[in-house]
Amino acid sequence: MKKILLFSATIMMICIASAQTMQQGVLETEAFKFAQAKQTFSTLIQQQPSNADLNYYLSDVYLLAGEEDQAEKTLIEGIAKNPENALCIVGQGKLKIAGKNLEQAKADFAKAVTLTKNKNAKVLLYIGEALVTGPVKDLDQAEIYLNRALELDAKDPNINLAIGDLWLERKNSSKPIENYKMALEKDSKCLKAYLRKGRLYASARTQESYMVAVGTIQEGLMIDSTYAPFYSEMAYLNNLAKNYTKARTNYEKYLSIVGDDIYARVKYAGFLFLTKDYQKSIDEISTIHQKDSSRPYLYRLMGYSHYELGVSYNKPDDTARAKQEYIKGIYEMDKFFAKQTNSEKIINDDYKYYGLLLIKLGKDSLGCNYLNKAVYRINALNNADSKKEYELEREKLADIYSVLSENYMRNKKYLDAINTLNNKVAIKQSVNDYFTLGRANTYIVKTDSTRQDSAIAAFNKVIELSPTSPLGYLWLARTKSNKDPKVKVGDAKPHYEKFLEIIDSDTIKYKRESYKKETIEANRYIGFYHFYLGKKEEAIPYFKKVLALDPKDIAALDAKKLLKF
Repeated sequence: MKKILLFSATIMMICIASAQTMQQGVLETEAFKFAQAKQTFSTLIQQQPSNADLNYYLSDVYLLAGEEDQAEKTLIEGIAKNPENALCIVGQGKLKIAGKNLEQAKADFAKAVTLTKNKNAKVLLYIGEALVTGPVKDLDQAEIYLNRALELDAKDPNINLAIGDLWLERKNSSKPIENYKMALEKDSKCLKAYLRKGRLYASARTQESYMVAVGTIQEGLMIDSTYAPFYSEMAYLNNLAKNYTKARTNYEKYLSIVGDDIYARVKYAGFLFLTKDYQKSIDEISTIHQKDSSRPYLYRLMGYSHYELGVSYNKPDDTARAKQEYIKGIYEMDKFFAKQTNSEKIINDDYKYYGLLLIKLGKDSLGCNYLNKAVYRINALNNADSKKEYELEREKLADIYSVLSENYMRNKKYLDAINTLNNKVAIKQSVNDYFTLGRANTYIVKTDSTRQDSAIAAFNKVIELSPTSPLGYLWLARTKSNKDPKVKVGDAKPHYEKFLEIIDSDTIKYKRESYKKETIEANRYIGFYHFYLGKKEEAIPYFKKVLALDPKDIAALDAKKLLKF
């Protein structure tokens, strides 16, 4: 009997120790201490080789650390141990979410729920989290899973956190904070709840909201000053507030806590890029490469950083220096494309930056091809399954259209410029875009007379958006003048008059010498308008103004002879 009791006690102690160690690994994962978490779960797997749940937790560490191939391998090993392990099947679904294969992921999730008879709160929670926070989402399905998880385990604060995140994604104004507070009521030391509250307050993007967010994070620091994500979050908040020095100080504190973890260094390099410290990002990646040069992502980041650094050298004497950065950027992007053999992991920005680098080095045609690849990929997102992702990328699309249209105009590819600008103004309107659109149409009027009406429409839009600028009126007048070269109708006259009125109303802003040629053009036209109508006395003052600006103007001299002034 004593032997049985002793054996039972020993088994119980082993179970308790294992649970504590597993919880330790989960906390290390939450705290971004990925190297430690990997070690914890790897040790546990050696101790309990048949426990496939441990494979799920280890795979989750790899997934969060950006090592998806290793995460997949770990899950395959878990499934080999137990083909019906629900957590490993959830892990496979999460990998598919990371790869933006939502429907395949949902099939895995449904299988895991069926295997656990819809009675495992952890399984439901992890599925709900994935459907809310992943790059592709299904918030309605996530809500069903999370509500069921809450029914099964009303005490777990993590479920409320996930529900709060769900409502945050839906842009609800009250339910996110309500759920984050509920999480803290269930566990006043729930560190993740302080993180969520802080980020929620910061999303208001006001100075006051940043202060509240920082205060919330500091509350969490009073509970545990060694919780690394707090410093990462403080860095994020300071970055939003453009306090870049404080942001880097907080991130360095984060690094001092997580130790020399490669993924932490990788994340830091990305953070430096986001805070526009491009040279320091390059230097950090160079240091990482001394230990690990296998990550394609870092070559991508190097390419982006070299481009941005080149753009920052915008003074004439920095041209050679900028060119060197662009050459280095191409070199790093070529390495990235060579190393990233999985085409699904190539993102729109990869084509965008590669195209921008090529254009900066004078390879316009090839650069435009890559920018158009990015355009095609972004437009392909405009469907029911990826509508939200498309909306996030839409602003980026407008920027790419701007670069393309500038390039097409520079290379006199006016029809391409017109098509690109029409796409651009459908997303985001600007005076400059309509002005360029109007000019591009006027340049091909000789081969396509219908373009005159398109040019007129574009210049009218310029006037609508900027009624006090003279250029819209000038180009509208020119276009209508070209449509009526013999001044039979005189549609251009009121627009030339408005141009002159604006110029004359502010001679400091619109210096005479700057608009001399255009002023001559306008006065000459109005003079001929009156001349052809037989109003000779009204025509004379305009021709006199032309001759005052240019005594050798042939048309005005001819008019002088005819009008005898």
